[in-house]
Amino acid sequence: MNIDTKWLADFHGDVTEYMPAFVCIAISAFTFNAGNGIAAAMLVYAFLKLATGRGKEDHWSVYLIAAVMIYYFYILSNH
Repeated sequence: MNIDTKWLADFHGDVTEYMPAFVCIAISAFTFNAGNGIAAAMLVYAFLKLATGRGKEDHWSVYLIAAVMIYYFYILSNH
C-alpha cells in the first residue's frame, strides 16, 4: 500500500490565515458563544498581519473592526 504524503511535506501554509480560524473554533467552544470566537479571530487576524509586517495587505477597516473588538472585550471583562 502506497500512500502519497508529498502534500504533507509541503504543508506549511500561512499562519496569518489559519491561526484566526483555529482561535475562532477554540474560543467558540470554550465560551459557548460564537460571537466571542469570531471577535477573537478578528483580533488575532489583525494582530498577526501587523506583527508579520503585512499590514498593508488589508483594508484599513480590518484594523478599525479590530479596535472595536478590543473595546468589546474590555466591556465584556468589566461585567
